[in-house]
Amino acid sequence: MPGGEVRLTPHDGEILVIAEEDVSRVCENLWRLASVPDAVALGALVIAESLHPSVQIPLTLTAPQSATLRKAVATAEAA
Repeated sequence: MPGGEVRLTPHDGEILVIAEEDVSRVCENLWRLASVPDAVALGALVIAESLHPSVQIPLTLTAPQSATLRKAVATAEAA
């Protein structure tokens, strides 16, 4: 998947960085979590941010979105 790293702000305010080489794996994990609310939308957001980062508007996630994304990232890092 072309693009760059993704920077998102989870609910706790800490910046979460997804490295370019992990974007595909994180998205695959989010698709696997499709039964979790917002998981598929988060996958689309990660892809969009990797292609065209929102440098002007920081994207802040809700607490449930943050938990879902952190789960997908942790699974990708463990692979």
